[in-house]
Amino acid sequence: ALPIPPPGPWLPADWRAAAGAVELGDVCTVRVEEWMLTCNTLALSALPLDWQHNTDRWTVYLDRAQVGTPALTVARPGMKLAPLGMGGRHKQVGDLFTDRKIAQPLRAGWPVLFDEANGEVLWVCGLAQSEHARVTADTRLVWVLNWVRVTGR
Repeated sequence: ALPIPPPGPWLPADWRAAAGAVELGDVCTVRVEEWMLTCNTLALSALPLDWQHNTDRWTVYLDRAQVGTPALTVARPGMKLAPLGMGGRHKQVGDLFTDRKIAQPLRAGWPVLFDEANGEVLWVCGLAQSEHARVTADTRLVWVLNWVRVTGR
């Protein structure tokens, strides 16, 4: 049992041992305990008008063309992210956890989306998305990922 409850989705040890990493498709659903991750691919024009002002930390919009083989996993030693707004400069995922004051016991199961094709971290769920896969004026298809708490097991 964790000494403190996670603020959002958390991948428990049995899930990490069994799955390691789960590849995600253009349209998919992954359930982890009381959380559900949904993935949908939409045309840029089909996004909500206020998508650029997203305030839901558990929703992300990515340029599908910039994502090769996406997978859900947890942070691993040496993982780096080029957070949106840092001009492409990289930051260790561990440093991001420290900056965001994520308690040490929660880090092992924190969900991370990465690209298996090139090792690029795309989204440290709920904390930061990658500059690499940001939606731009040239984006045609947008990959929308959203974690939602569900009731029941």
